[in-house]
Amino acid sequence: MRTHAPLLTHIPTIRELMTPFPYAIEADRCAGDAQGMLSGRTIRHLPVTSSGEVYSVLSARELELALARPGADPWRLQVRELCARDPYIVDVSERADVVLDEMAARQLGCAVVAQDDRVAGIFTTVDACRWLAARLRGEL
Repeated sequence: MRTHAPLLTHIPTIRELMTPFPYAIEADRCAGDAQGMLSGRTIRHLPVTSSGEVYSVLSARELELALARPGADPWRLQVRELCARDPYIVDVSERADVVLDEMAARQLGCAVVAQDDRVAGIFTTVDACRWLAARLRGEL
């Protein structure tokens, strides 16, 4: 007979689980700048802004694929040309279960977290795994 972990008495908001103040890049910057920001860091997703407001997100994989095309010039391609067409942007007050359900349904690796249309954080599958592991160990 399987035993189940007790239900959470408090479902956290995404603000409680996100990585706050992530690196971000303006949409009109070149792909080479994005490549420089991602290289050497352990980040795989880069929030994209336009005039300081949340615009989209660029994954390291999307960047890698774009730059692998024959003739691709990282200093001529703009970030806005490469980033997600339908980014998942959530408010800091959104419940984590809602965000997790949507990420699973859309098979997304991250959600950009916003407050007042500005990047406040990022929530990735790595953040979700860390939270789940801590929960399973009884640390939360």
